[in-house]
Amino acid sequence: MFIDPVAFRIGPIAIHWYGIIFAVAAVASAWLATREARRRGEDPDRVWTMLLVAAVGGIIGSRIYHVIHEWDLIYSQRPELIPQIWMGGLGIPGGVAGGLIALAIYTRIQGLKFWRWIDVAAPAMLLAQAIGRFGNFV
Repeated sequence: MFIDPVAFRIGPIAIHWYGIIFAVAAVASAWLATREARRRGEDPDRVWTMLLVAAVGGIIGSRIYHVIHEWDLIYSQRPELIPQIWMGGLGIPGGVAGGLIALAIYTRIQGLKFWRWIDVAAPAMLLAQAIGRFGNFV
């Protein structure tokens, strides 16, 4: 049994299940991280900015990882496909690395303690990964 990867459409825009699951994972993990930040005496409002920073870094990192991994097979012959993430091709190891690099840069710029915020984010990252895995089945 196959599930249509498109959940619904709004005019010409297709809303994919993977995107919905990604959004649910992001919101659930941010909720958990805000609770953890509050518990540790950190500003929970920073979590939402960090989520955006980590998501952008994660998407870039996951695409770079995928492109490197598939370079010989696909992208060396068709480099114009590299920016087309909507066609698929994201790698979790690169996403985690890209998100962490983005957070390291952000915390340094903001004068925050990177490892303290990683401790805040760790349970939320696990939750996001657990929820996000379901997107691979659609």
